Amino acid sequence: MLAGKSWWTILRSMKMGLYLVLTIAAASIVGTLVPQHPDGPGSWVEKYLQLGDLYHSWWYITLLGILTLNILACSFYRFKTIWLNKNRVHPLLESRQIGKLNPNVAFTLAGSNDEIKNRINDLLVRRGLDVWSDSANGKYRIGAQHGRFAVWGSIITHFSFIVIMVGILIGVIFGYQGTMDIPVGDTVNLTDMVGVDKGHVKNDFQVRIDGFWIEPYPNGSPAGYYSRMTILENDKSVQTATIGVNDPLNYQGTKFYQARYGEAIEIQVNGQDGRVIQQGTIVAGDRFKVEGTNLTIVPYLHNPENGADAATPPKSTQPTQSRVIYLILQGEQRVGMGAEGFDLPISLGQDGTTFTFQGTVPYTGLQVKKDPGVPLIWLGSILMLLGMGFSFFGTPYYLWIAIEQHEKWVAVYIGGRTTKNRLGLADRIGKLAHDIKSQAV
Repeated sequence: MLAGKSWWTILRSMKMGLYLVLTIAAASIVGTLVPQHPDGPGSWVEKYLQLGDLYHSWWYITLLGILTLNILACSFYRFKTIWLNKNRVHPLLESRQIGKLNPNVAFTLAGSNDEIKNRINDLLVRRGLDVWSDSANGKYRIGAQHGRFAVWGSIITHFSFIVIMVGILIGVIFGYQGTMDIPVGDTVNLTDMVGVDKGHVKNDFQVRIDGFWIEPYPNGSPAGYYSRMTILENDKSVQTATIGVNDPLNYQGTKFYQARYGEAIEIQVNGQDGRVIQQGTIVAGDRFKVEGTNLTIVPYLHNPENGADAATPPKSTQPTQSRVIYLILQGEQRVGMGAEGFDLPISLGQDGTTFTFQGTVPYTGLQVKKDPGVPLIWLGSILMLLGMGFSFFGTPYYLWIAIEQHEKWVAVYIGGRTTKNRLGLADRIGKLAHDIKSQAV
């Protein structure tokens, strides 16, 4: 397929563009089906191909870049063709040639060549067509073109694709999307959120969750859930807002969405002498690292309201009489497990060290997203609509007319050509012939 073809011919090939689009679409489907965990475990193949962060992988970005170059090359070639043909005048046709066009009409009128020619020329100009003509041996030949600049709609549409692709590339390269479950009262750095690449964050800041609540319907079912959050810069509050599912907080282009909620578990670790050596809050199902050891505690709530041993959201944000099912891991090996209530010490097996589940607090699940390419994508979308409208409403077509004098009668031949909507062109030719005949009457 590529033998004997230059790199420029290959790059501007529509077939190559189609292959790229299909490949990117297939890769996007894979990215949708495969869970995206940038820092998760995986084989060397998965890590090399970055399947856990597919949309930021080197090969996915390369495909987008090549597609952008392909669209740019196609647009340049199209622009070059239009520019070279901008002053091109189509040759005029004889009556026998017009008779071979589809659609075409022929009729006769009483009068003179000059009178009919002027009448037709006036009708064409009033319809907004560009007109050129010549005469020889008492015959007139007329050419007319409508929508000369409609071809620019194709250029605008091609350019819109380039703008959109550049916007997507900017978003993929410089943007990020992450998530984090944050208990009420906790403060985390933006760069601590899963999926947020530190290299893409120019100004790291902190997020504090001040409160969480559910607004119920009259029947008690949840109508909506909201979080009160504060943005901190150098430990100073710079912005506070209440967010909901469809009402995010926007700070310096980074948006925070309310994604989910649930209960987090407060854990306290005590030494042999009873003094507190560590305290923290952990979302059910996550790992709590015990400082100074290689032990981690993984708690799960058994909530009587939902009857499940899982890290599932409660039906309310009020503490419940849950029991906690827990695992104790040494590295990746389980060294202990059990189920216990709150405020009851549990031995860690390390010199009398114990830990206690002290209660639950609600947590809010945030989705954080920054996409600096969105303005370009919006601009490209507007240009695409403009270009498509330009092409649709400025349908180009050509008319050829021959006028021949036969004693007291004048024969008129009209034919046309268009790249689309031939029925519409036939209707236009029919109306033009009707108007010419009406003026003659």
